[in-house]
Amino acid sequence: MGSRGGVSKLRNFSSYLRSGGSTAHSTLPPPVSRLESLSGSSRGFIYALAGFMGGSAFIYYLINPERIKLKRLQNIGEEQIDERKKLLTPRERRFIKFSSVEYKGRIYMTPQDFLESVIESEPKPRLKR
Repeated sequence: MGSRGGVSKLRNFSSYLRSGGSTAHSTLPPPVSRLESLSGSSRGFIYALAGFMGGSAFIYYLINPERIKLKRLQNIGEEQIDERKKLLTPRERRFIKFSSVEYKGRIYMTPQDFLESVIESEPKPRLKR
């Protein structure tokens, strides 16, 4: 007899869950979104406004003045690097050509590199610095 009472409670609980968790019926109307409550012309205006705002944001992203300034600054930086390369003395160019060690962004020559730079006209082929 005890198990039948448990089954009955389980059925009551499952019907309670199916009904949305409440046994009393609500007198409130079902929820309606604000967009559905608008008339057709108002809804069309809202869609057009959202499209305009999205399109404007996309176009602003494409021609953002800050991005253009950043590109100009990058180009100026590249030009300055090219000018620095032109301003290197022949000794500095030879040092860069023969050096084989780079540590924390600085270029160094090993004793072997130094001897090669004095004796050879071109450095021996190697993979990378």
